[in-house]
Amino acid sequence: MRARWNPWRALRAHGDAVDFGFAVLPSTVHGRSYPLPHQRAAIEVNHRLDQVHRNYTLGHELVHVERRVWYEAGAPADLVAKEETWVDRVELPVHEVLADLEGFERPVAVAGRGSA
Repeated sequence: MRARWNPWRALRAHGDAVDFGFAVLPSTVHGRSYPLPHQRAAIEVNHRLDQVHRNYTLGHELVHVERRVWYEAGAPADLVAKEETWVDRVELPVHEVLADLEGFERPVAVAGRGSA
């Protein structure tokens, strides 16, 4: 039997290359990631999120880290939107994450951003 994908295990697999923390973020921001010196990155997840949304957001931000694509404040909105659309289309095994948390196997809709 194949082990279920777990975003926290995926984060640990990055070792010291990714700093993680919960942060006080605006309610409309679930999480963010950004580059650090020496090919490292940081991920912050909104501390107000429930566990399901924390898991989904961490998975989303891990995709940004894997792609190593970030934009500075003031970057063209269409460019940022294009990246977010690309990341949102990556098929994270959300149902496996939810099944680990909730113990159910049925499909569940989970919003990627702005729903908490």
